[in-house]
Amino acid sequence: MSKPTCSVAECERKHASKGFCDKHYRRWKKAGDPTVTLRTPRGACSIEGCDQAHNARGYCPAHYQAWLRANGGRVSEAEKCSVDKCLKDRTHAEFCRGHNYRFKKYGDPEYAPETPEAKVCTGCTKELSLDKFPKRKGRGGMGVMSRCRDCSRAANLARMQADREAWNSYSRKWAAENRDKRSVQEGRRRAKLRGALAESVSRLEIFERDGWICQMCFQPVDKDLKYPHPMSATWDHIVPLARGGSHTRDNLRLAHWHENQAKGAKVA
Repeated sequence: MSKPTCSVAECERKHASKGFCDKHYRRWKKAGDPTVTLRTPRGACSIEGCDQAHNARGYCPAHYQAWLRANGGRVSEAEKCSVDKCLKDRTHAEFCRGHNYRFKKYGDPEYAPETPEAKVCTGCTKELSLDKFPKRKGRGGMGVMSRCRDCSRAANLARMQADREAWNSYSRKWAAENRDKRSVQEGRRRAKLRGALAESVSRLEIFERDGWICQMCFQPVDKDLKYPHPMSATWDHIVPLARGGSHTRDNLRLAHWHENQAKGAKVA
């Protein structure tokens, strides 16, 4: 089910309030017109003889950095953090951003709070161990999502059943735009269904390793040919999964699609 968009013409952002997106809603709330451009004129730097526009506290960026250095704030020079073995640049008087945060909060820049072993799921409200939650990459916190695996799976199933056509359309679009990621998921899924060893390996990695040479006929494979062209690139399990093979780099090779289909479940 698609979410409503902003009512302003040619704006495709998601609706936030009063029929507007967040940007146009703030403009409407402040000026009464969602299409008006709000610009605050900047004055000049307060330092005599400097004609640059002020950035903060009445100073231009250069003089503001000088003021910060004089008052123990951030520095613009690429000096290293004063914490031993920290290779990050300073963003404050003595520390990098992370160590300065710990120093302000705990009084010790090297303090590392213990990571809890359990967490309360926001879906079922049960306290579960962290291995029961899906991992969350590139974000802070405990490194896991807010809902456990069962609740996340149930929520995804409910969304799919609510609008199956939209879900299928999104899945097909994502698979077409992320074919390499899709191949990683599908390869591991097929191997796990047969209880075989599975590595997180991508098609492109295997193709580049084999130099875009078919390992069955040893003829070049055209990168521009796409499935279902018989000469397009595909990966082949040397020992098929049906015969006890594994989904690992040592058991994968590049092959033409028609040769992979002709081989079938034979060991070659």
